[in-house]
Amino acid sequence: MHRTGLRELDLRHAQNSWLPPLALFVAASMVFGCGGGGSSPSSGSGTPPSNPQPAATPAFSGQMLSGTTPVVGALISFYAAGASGPGAGATNLSSQEITTDTSGKFSVPAFTCPSGTAQMYLVGRGGNGSGTLGNNPAIVMMTALGDCNSLTSSTTAVINEVTTAASAWALAQFIGPDANIGASSTNAAGLRNAFLAIDNLVDNSKGTAPGPSLPANAVLETAKINTLANILSACD
Repeated sequence: MHRTGLRELDLRHAQNSWLPPLALFVAASMVFGCGGGGSSPSSGSGTPPSNPQPAATPAFSGQMLSGTTPVVGALISFYAAGASGPGAGATNLSSQEITTDTSGKFSVPAFTCPSGTAQMYLVGRGGNGSGTLGNNPAIVMMTALGDCNSLTSSTTAVINEVTTAASAWALAQFIGPDANIGASSTNAAGLRNAFLAIDNLVDNSKGTAPGPSLPANAVLETAKINTLANILSACD
């Protein structure tokens, strides 16, 4: 299927049937934050293995937010999605520990892409998202970045409840425990198309819906994405 056709198909699905994302939210609440499904930044047997790479691609930056409140002291992981099966095999490309500062901001150090079309994503775990209650190990949020070769030093990425809800919906069939994302080696195109569909739903550079790839004549029910995001924010 051509990329445009897939995006139109995903858009119609997003507009006309919100039962799947509502059902997904129950599962997402276990994968991302609520209900004890998330792990603390320093533990969690489900965390994809670390495999630092030689420096090559320039660093880029981002910010982790709970609503509009910075999440301080969160651990940020930078993953390449796996190719050993659904929800498995993701590789952490972070060459050093990445944590958010008092503004929720972080910088991903230089890295080498496993391949130009490796599907990349960020996961933020733990941190203080309330401003008053201290570290919350139940916080697990993500943002999908797409092709590794699309990342540059000018890339900025927001991790918040909106990016998490959109990513969880589009990547439902590829997400495993502790935000481990992967597909079989024979379904790399399906995984890439799912990441592309996220561009319809959310602008990852701003953390808002809809996304930059939404066709000009299309209308996305952003209120429903934001409703799911608001439910997730109760865990922060």
